[in-house]
Amino acid sequence: MFDKYQAAKESIKSIINSPPHSLSSQIAVMEKRNSGNLDSYRSSLQSMRSWCNEWFESEEVKIMFGTFAAFVGLSPDDAGGGETDLLFQNIFSPEQAE
Repeated sequence: MFDKYQAAKESIKSIINSPPHSLSSQIAVMEKRNSGNLDSYRSSLQSMRSWCNEWFESEEVKIMFGTFAAFVGLSPDDAGGGETDLLFQNIFSPEQAE
């Protein structure tokens, strides 16, 4: 999961800090980058609850990540909350500990 975030980190930051592109151009970029696999797009639309349920079994871990979404004003079922949790993983980055 950490490696997946590291690979996507700059792209996610760019998306957050830029005006939205058309859906067709976003899909074309994702198809090209991921050899036609749009799983990253599906993941970006997931709510925090569905993202946590997909990645974790432990209720304690799900609650911990769920609080991250709440810090930025998202409910557990808001679209895009899963991607917000992915961003908060950076807190645990070894780079940040140095």
